[in-house]
Amino acid sequence: MKKPFSALAIGAVAALLLTSCSETAPEQNGQPAGEPASSYNVGIAMVLSGAQGDLGKNFVEYLTFGAEDASEEYGFDLNVKSEDALGTAEGGINALHKLVAEGNTPVIITAWSSVVKAMAASAADTGTAVINVAANSPDLAGASDHLANFFPLATVDIVALANYVATEEDKKKAAVLYIDNETGKGAAGAYTESFTAAGGEVVASEAIKPGSVDVSAQVAKVLAANPDTVHVHVLGESPVVFKALDEQKFDGLVTTYTSSGESIDERTASGTAMDGVLYSTLSSAEPSPVIEEIRIRYVEKFGEEPSGLSYAGYVYDSAFLYAEVIQRLIDRGAEVNGSNIIAELAAGKVFDLPVNGEVSFNADLTTTMPVSLRKISSASDHPSDDRIVATISK
Repeated sequence: MKKPFSALAIGAVAALLLTSCSETAPEQNGQPAGEPASSYNVGIAMVLSGAQGDLGKNFVEYLTFGAEDASEEYGFDLNVKSEDALGTAEGGINALHKLVAEGNTPVIITAWSSVVKAMAASAADTGTAVINVAANSPDLAGASDHLANFFPLATVDIVALANYVATEEDKKKAAVLYIDNETGKGAAGAYTESFTAAGGEVVASEAIKPGSVDVSAQVAKVLAANPDTVHVHVLGESPVVFKALDEQKFDGLVTTYTSSGESIDERTASGTAMDGVLYSTLSSAEPSPVIEEIRIRYVEKFGEEPSGLSYAGYVYDSAFLYAEVIQRLIDRGAEVNGSNIIAELAAGKVFDLPVNGEVSFNADLTTTMPVSLRKISSASDHPSDDRIVATISK
């Protein structure tokens, strides 16, 4: 049974006109022009190697689960094709072109801010729609007319986290340690603006080079400013940062975000240095039965617990989002291509999705979701056991 939806205000999408059924469309996915295909490709470009390769591989599995379930519900097959984006701009562009070269791939699901930004800039040249399911740099808003940010940006969760720390935790002096790329720079700016607006002061901010194995100097520098809270916004470098904060005896509140907070590998590598860390997530405070089913399927398949379950809802739901867009285009006799996919997402209509419920895109192709703040009692626990300390609505 297809999910119901209601219409919202139509966004400004004049530049993206849908192809009408009266126009002659090229052959799609191996089907004759004008006839719906029996299967559609969906690309996924994630970091599949290096320090965050475990998270990227989990994302591929979450999309695969979603594609299997959406195929069963909608009656056409979604074929998942994956490439390693390496976590770099160059890697993202190469992954995009590989997926496009392999065959008709009108949409690519991706993450990591540097990857998303670079890929989105190249997507228009190939006519591909790019859907961000886990990157949060504020610079991604409006970065390309072929990019839809399904995952909310740092202007949602990091702003909420910084405001909470300043008002509810009554912290007055903050320091920020961030990775020196798209992921860290935008989030550091969002945190600083929100914390300052809430009456606090950011007394120190230090960039960390990607892949750093020693950050003791940067940590010493920010701690010399005597902050009562430190926000850490890095990627695979988080164990090095948390351990340095612990070794230098910082006893104030340490905060971070989902990528570090929910990575099992990073929690294991950090050990007790992550105990007590507060982090933001963009998942519902109420346990989702769909997420629990995803977790069980993953454990049954691999014999171990998955990482990044807060992201899982967005990755899994992106398959249903794509399937619903395909169905709407088929119903209108429009071609399933990147421009038409983006135009459908930009139309302001509601999509009823298995995990996130009713979702619609803002005029700039971003979304806004509730934020949960979770505290790690013990880094050795599974992230699902972390205590929810606050939920901030849309």
